[in-house]
Order: sequence, then structure tokens, then C-alpha cells
Amino acid sequence: AESKMGEIKVPQPRPKMEEACVRSDEIPGVRFIPMIMWHDSTHFASTSYYRSFVFGPRNLVSRGGFIEDKLGQQQGLDLRTKGWETHADYGTWLLDDFAPQPARLVGH
Repeated sequence: AESKMGEIKVPQPRPKMEEACVRSDEIPGVRFIPMIMWHDSTHFASTSYYRSFVFGPRNLVSRGGFIEDKLGQQQGLDLRTKGWETHADYGTWLLDDFAPQPARLVGH
């Protein structure tokens, strides 16, 4: 199918939520849920990630540009046209601490 964002490819089915989440023995009690688009509100990232990926050789964001406008759009396009495996290139995750509502923290 064709859209204004490009051809939409439907490769293998996307993984179920629990299969896509990442957990770490080093940080028990939390899980990381994959995000399908970059959001710049509260998040954590290493400076090397910004230097080598966000502002790196793919030229996804220019100086002074909005990350969501270019990198976020490219991430969505890659997921739609190349498939779920491209999520690993972007490394965008929600942090879920499993606390009961309303204190539950789900942040990116």
C-alpha cells in the first residue's frame, strides 16, 4: 500500500508486547517497552548515543532541528517499510516500573 510517508510494507507480524519487552537482571522490577517513535520529553540517553546516532553520519537531525520532526519520522517510516527489526537501530524504550496506579511510572 502507498501512503504519503512511502510504501507500507507488512513484513512478519510485529511481536507481542511481552515478547518485545526487555528486562535486565541488573535492574529488577522494571521492564523496557519498545517505542515506535522518538519523543523528546523526559528521557535518558548517553551523550555518545546523541553524538553517534542522533547527530551522526545518517544526518537524521540538523543543528537546531527538532528530533521528532526528522528522526522520529524516519523511525516510523523504517518500521513501516523495512520492518520491526529496525527498532534496534533506534533504541527507543519506555521504562515501566509495574507500580500500581496512580503512582506507576511509565516514562521514556
